[in-house]
Amino acid sequence: MERKCGECHDPAARMTPRTDLFDSCRTCHPRYFTPEAGHSPVTQRQCSQCHDPHRSVEASLLKKPTYDLCLQCHDEPALLSPASHTGLEVNKCT
Repeated sequence: MERKCGECHDPAARMTPRTDLFDSCRTCHPRYFTPEAGHSPVTQRQCSQCHDPHRSVEASLLKKPTYDLCLQCHDEPALLSPASHTGLEVNKCT
């Protein structure tokens, strides 16, 4: 995985963050920050609840595999089944 530290940190200022994490995320991923998206961690400015930009080995910098991560808050596995998500790509919750 290619790290692009300079996109969020300023190399000229000893790698200090250019802005807070929420605003950094929103800069590159605006489609997740629309009112229609409405995912609770996003609306609460808590991107780091699911993502770890520094230590993740998962796709999209997730802290865990997608399904395991969803089960942290969505405690009904049946609700995460393919039948409950008709029309959505399974294993790609976001």
